[in-house]
Amino acid sequence: MFKEFVTALYFVENVQQTKNWYTKLLGISPIEDSESFASFKVGSSFLNFHLADKMSPVSTGGCVAYWASLTYKTS
Repeated sequence: MFKEFVTALYFVENVQQTKNWYTKLLGISPIEDSESFASFKVGSSFLNFHLADKMSPVSTGGCVAYWASLTYKTS
């Protein structure tokens, strides 16, 4: 079972443009900011933007999401 949503990671063509748009939308500054990465803390979750490259290209499919989960015993 999922405990809570932790992080959403989007691969974008222009991190600085994306960062500026989300800064204006959210009314907060990123907690981490570089040419290839920006991270916002929104409540207890993180909204991250990474520069797209050959290994992780921009797509129309969405983002990578990370969830905290409860520990389960398998035996």
